Amino acid sequence: MYVTTGSDRRSTGTHYTPRSLTEPIVQHTLEPLVYTGPAEGKPKAEWQLKSPREILALKVCDMAMGSGAFLVQVCRYLGECLVEAWENVERTHPGEFISTPEGELSKGDITERLIPADPAERIAIARRYVADRCLYGVDINPMAVEMAKLSLWLITLQRDRPFTFLDHALKCGDSLLGVSSVQQIENFSLRPGERQVTFATANLFRYVDEASAKRRALEDLPSNDHTQIETKNRLHAEAEAATAKVKAVADCLIAFELRGLDGDAYEDQRTDEAEKVQLLMKRDADASLKSPISNSQSAFVAHARDQLHGRRTFHWAVEFPEVFDRGGFDSFVGNPPFMGGLRLSEVLGDDFNTYLSLVFGAASKKADLCVYFFQRAFRLGNANSAVGLLATNTISQGVTRRSSLELLIDEGCSIFRALKSFQWPGQAAVIAALVHFSKQKWLGTRFLDEKPCKGINALLDTDDSALGQPERLIVNVGISFQGVTMWGDEFFIEGSQAKNFLTKSPASSLVVKPAMGGRELNTSPSLSPSRWAINFGEMDRSEAEQYTEAFAYIETHLRDKRSILDREKYERVVVSWWKYFHTRGELFAGIQRKQLKRVLARCRVSDQHMVGFIDADIIFTDALIVFLFDDLPHFALLQSTIHDCWVRVYASTLKNDVRYVVSDCFETFPLPASLASLDSIATAYYDWRYQIMTLRQEGLTDIYNRFHDRGEQSADIARLRALHVEMDQAVAAAYGWSDLDLGHGFHATKQGERYTLSEPARRTVLDRLLALNHQRHAEEVKAGLHDKGTKKGKTKKAKPTNAAAPQGELIKPPQQEFLL
Repeated sequence: MYVTTGSDRRSTGTHYTPRSLTEPIVQHTLEPLVYTGPAEGKPKAEWQLKSPREILALKVCDMAMGSGAFLVQVCRYLGECLVEAWENVERTHPGEFISTPEGELSKGDITERLIPADPAERIAIARRYVADRCLYGVDINPMAVEMAKLSLWLITLQRDRPFTFLDHALKCGDSLLGVSSVQQIENFSLRPGERQVTFATANLFRYVDEASAKRRALEDLPSNDHTQIETKNRLHAEAEAATAKVKAVADCLIAFELRGLDGDAYEDQRTDEAEKVQLLMKRDADASLKSPISNSQSAFVAHARDQLHGRRTFHWAVEFPEVFDRGGFDSFVGNPPFMGGLRLSEVLGDDFNTYLSLVFGAASKKADLCVYFFQRAFRLGNANSAVGLLATNTISQGVTRRSSLELLIDEGCSIFRALKSFQWPGQAAVIAALVHFSKQKWLGTRFLDEKPCKGINALLDTDDSALGQPERLIVNVGISFQGVTMWGDEFFIEGSQAKNFLTKSPASSLVVKPAMGGRELNTSPSLSPSRWAINFGEMDRSEAEQYTEAFAYIETHLRDKRSILDREKYERVVVSWWKYFHTRGELFAGIQRKQLKRVLARCRVSDQHMVGFIDADIIFTDALIVFLFDDLPHFALLQSTIHDCWVRVYASTLKNDVRYVVSDCFETFPLPASLASLDSIATAYYDWRYQIMTLRQEGLTDIYNRFHDRGEQSADIARLRALHVEMDQAVAAAYGWSDLDLGHGFHATKQGERYTLSEPARRTVLDRLLALNHQRHAEEVKAGLHDKGTKKGKTKKAKPTNAAAPQGELIKPPQQEFLL
């Protein structure tokens, strides 16, 4: 037998949560539920603990519970609160004894079982009652469910009593893959506003109500002896049997939603599917009249299970009906899995990712998986619910923010506590965030990164500005691009090999070119490429084969590798194996159309903010962001600290590095009306920086590390700082902000000490840029440039022609199309 580290946690985006995180998360999430005062804005000295009955009525859930670390901590915390609540009752009734967990006083009946006075026994019994009544959990892994039960059994273990009954509350299933209300089953749709009459009169609620009654009876029973445990087991089995057919209808609905249909196709096939499900139910009912059948023998239940192809659903309103009879859960805590959208499609399937984006209304299929748990928690909570969830730090960035925090704030949630970004404790290479939010109106103090503040916005920043989020500007679309996505190092070739191709066939210069990525841009003193690559653009095979040596090289090194890819997922790279995965035809067509000899570029992922000019007739890898500008004033604008401030707020991150996303960082960035005034300072700055890099033989990274190092006092770097200040002031003046004191100097930032703007200036710049963004967007809307049928500022991309297109030279420039 060999024991080794598995890959499940890394591949599924799950990480064990240490107690150093579970304790404060549970405490801060549950405080406004067990005390009167935190949400009402009262000083802590005036907080009042609620009664034992109110504490035991709480319903707390972990939607991705794993081995139960959060539920164990909830059990500890609520157990201690319950003991304190009992003590409060005893203090107000001296000499009397408590006989029920709800804090009722003894009436002297010999059948009563008093709450023991011994502190150890008292806390043990309190935890058992909390486990019996308050805790719920779901996990997609059946082994995790059993481990969570074991974790709670260990913390509630008492020598003279059996294990508490947890089967009804800790269940296996996918928290995101299921209905949240019985109404969705009757409508046979998860999408709001949709209705289908097939099940409208089926009265499915009666089966769920029956299950709810049995589950309430189950929870009312203590777990003091084996007879009570057996009764609980029977009630649980009866509740499950009552809802089996309802769950089967819901399973069929989920299987249908996984098809990813929309528009007329969705409506037409939904009607057909509903009628098919109704027919199968009728056949089952007819078969039952002839001879009673169990749910395990039901053809309909088996059909519903087969439709899911092994996926585990979880239908919240049917699995926990007693919770939703009272409006939903009081709280969610946990550490949902983190996984970027593109990887989500790869690991869990594109059908699953499409389902999430359609059903949850995501801003993009690139949103992180954890955002859907945030949405689920918000919608399954009651009117006063409080939530505390961990997330990747991208929760406040880009499409992930727009699909979670931004959306929830728009619907009325209040973020009352957050940690924007921190290193995960332990070995996991994860930069995480923590968000606490509530549905009730929050009048108390809020805490951002442990510091009190008046408000917290979707960016997990203090809510000093009421302007909201930036909008995409049509005028900025089609100017900046990410470089090509190759998906294969085989496209890169040695310099000697490239020269050989070019010597044998000079025409190869159309497809064999120098290639540049982020490393060369950041380290080369001359900003020159050091590699070569083969690029067939959008050529079909017959056109690509004309470049004999280059095509033969790619065929030899890449064809077999590409052929083993999943054809359904990666049809493009399997069928057209000689092409890049993403050729960025619009980028190269734009260079050709503008007849650019050089372009501005920056590294897509970097801790430093650096742009520079590079040759336009090369291959740009996806590690670069390319701007279709060849003039120095635009260099000054994009290199300025003004732009850097905007980028660091609206970019996403990779660990602690900035990840420049075109749609968030540039297409929202309002440019000055005129840049003419920047020409002289831009020339001086660029020439001086080039001279420093040449003399020192250092790249951009080394130069700007010196630039931000307080200990670096050399004359050339000091001169660069002075020119940078002058450039920033010129950029501010171009915006009409000559009144603004930028406060340049060495200042503490979240990235460490930097030579940058003062914090007051930074906030003023951001507020003014955001106001200008909204003004420009409103003008574009008024001009009819934004259509209601498209997402904010989204343009319709022109399809590339079938002509060969290495670097865009053989492709017709796409015409810009707007959906008006």
